[in-house]
Amino acid sequence: MKKNGGFTLIELLLYVAIFAMVSGMFTGILVVMLRVQGQQSGLVEVSNQLAFAMNRIQGMIRESNPAVAPVVGDPPSSLTLSIAGSSKVISLSGNEIRVDGVPITTSKIKVDALKFTKYTLENPSIDLGLAPVHTIEIEITISNSDPSPQNKITRTLKGSASAIAK
Repeated sequence: MKKNGGFTLIELLLYVAIFAMVSGMFTGILVVMLRVQGQQSGLVEVSNQLAFAMNRIQGMIRESNPAVAPVVGDPPSSLTLSIAGSSKVISLSGNEIRVDGVPITTSKIKVDALKFTKYTLENPSIDLGLAPVHTIEIEITISNSDPSPQNKITRTLKGSASAIAK
């Protein structure tokens, strides 16, 4: 009997089944890796924007002479500062944090909340003849703009900065 060099039907089915299983596993691994990469890039973007916005606002408060607002009647998402003789307004407009109308956050993220609370230390327990100390507490909540609920990331950061009246 003469043997042909081809595969039998059973061998061919076995090889196709093994190939399909291995391909399915690699596809599953690839899908998971892409999902994790999307989540990580969203997390990095949210964290970077949150840190940048907080640092920028804290720096402006420290430069101010002193923090003028929030005052009664102003929304808690707005802060007016007096810096070098001019007035600067930090506010939440839509999904962006703006300084005098110019956004300091990108469209890749959404600012869900921005809140300022002013505290003033008028009379320290030991009177050293110092001017009042104004401290502004800042709370920012940012999320990524990814519509997929699997990749939704929201972070909140609280901080504070002081402006000392000169």
